Amino acid sequence: MNPENVQAEEEEEGGQPECAPETGPYQAAGSLGKQRRAVSSLKFSGSGELLAAASADTAISIWDPKKRLLVRELKGGHTQGVSDVAWARDSQYLASASDDKTVRIWDTETGQELGRFTGHTGYVFCVTFNAQGSLLASGSADESVHLWDLRAGSCLRTLAAHAEPVTGVDFNEEGTCLVSGSYDGLVRLWNVGMGHCLKTLFAEGAPAVSHVRYAPNGRGVLVSTLDSTVRLWKVASPSAVTKTYQGHQNLRLCTFACYCAPEGAAASGQGRKNGPQYLSSGSEDGKVYVWDMQSQALLQTLGGHQDAVLSLAAHPTDGVLASGGTTADRSIRLWRPRCNGAD
Repeated sequence: MNPENVQAEEEEEGGQPECAPETGPYQAAGSLGKQRRAVSSLKFSGSGELLAAASADTAISIWDPKKRLLVRELKGGHTQGVSDVAWARDSQYLASASDDKTVRIWDTETGQELGRFTGHTGYVFCVTFNAQGSLLASGSADESVHLWDLRAGSCLRTLAAHAEPVTGVDFNEEGTCLVSGSYDGLVRLWNVGMGHCLKTLFAEGAPAVSHVRYAPNGRGVLVSTLDSTVRLWKVASPSAVTKTYQGHQNLRLCTFACYCAPEGAAASGQGRKNGPQYLSSGSEDGKVYVWDMQSQALLQTLGGHQDAVLSLAAHPTDGVLASGGTTADRSIRLWRPRCNGAD
């Protein structure tokens, strides 16, 4: 890893150039260089000023994506690879989930570890803050979801959530509900206050779930499964999938999917009447796929990575996408909306 405040290379020596078709909502916007090991998770801060990258090398790198500068590394805490990271809404704190079975909290200004949560008996795969910054949820290979009270510094509740490893968790905007997904093929919606399972969703054949995320308006749940499909369910009528997105490859690994708005509107849906217009996903063929959210049409594939793309994140306001490659690639690439104009 580069030392602090070193600018990333435009292209790594021997690497493949970014490739975006001349038509489509995105164009290549450079690279943040190679990490030491596979990029497992990427998350923009709430303001979009920083990008956190988790890696199998136990460290977390904090980047300034606009300047393409490495700002800080968070290291010396985890003893095994980091699977996921999550920002608190104020961007001051970052949570990390690791194969060392712990969840850790970091001060992103100082780089100091502020605390750690123990209790999972298996690898911790996923982590997320509620919008209020009072709770943290984590999912693990031990098949459980833990809810952590950040003020008390302790486990508030353990949900015996699934019969296989938990691969994704996400709060709705109000923090009243939590969604969890698992290799058991089930997606479960939980009442956070009571710890009760409200609904259970599954696709035909119950393919393993690799990622889950609430829609910005809370009325839908985005689910990636290991049958190369991303599905959008309506929470109010979970018996039927409302939209299906295909074309990418997702049969073995947990790939992230995200809402995006490349016309410059907030990907979170804030400040835009109709919310995000596009959906994107990583893929095991080393590309990023972009669909029209309403028509479900595949609009664009973004190439350049030399190995599977698992990690993917959308900037909260300007539509930029960040993608991360796995073992044979290890790069972080940026993709900007064509309509932004500036090169």
